Amino acid sequence: MKTIFVLMLIAQAPAPPAGLPPATDWRNGGAAAGYTMEAAGRATDSAGATVTFRAPAQPTGFGATSATMPAERRPAQANHVVGELKADDVSGGASLWLRIDKGTTMLISTTGPTTR
Repeated sequence: MKTIFVLMLIAQAPAPPAGLPPATDWRNGGAAAGYTMEAAGRATDSAGATVTFRAPAQPTGFGATSATMPAERRPAQANHVVGELKADDVSGGASLWLRIDKGTTMLISTTGPTTR
């Protein structure tokens, strides 16, 4: 069984301004392909979140886990997002990625280094 551990920590995550949605729970986007997920905490919690994502013995596709958190650009103030990926017995690869949207428009999509 392939196991991927994802640890997300937020160094600075002020409460969302009025009008922005709250952070969401983690979602298992690979459930249909047999992936399982355990999650503790949200990405915006001061202690961060820990997500364990496991592939089935014979995966038929890829899996993904995700969460949404609000962010607002503020002059002279930064939002810091830190992630750590630990992979065990991964054959195809694993990576963290970050996507930033404004409304329904994707502004940025970036991935970190892939772990093999």
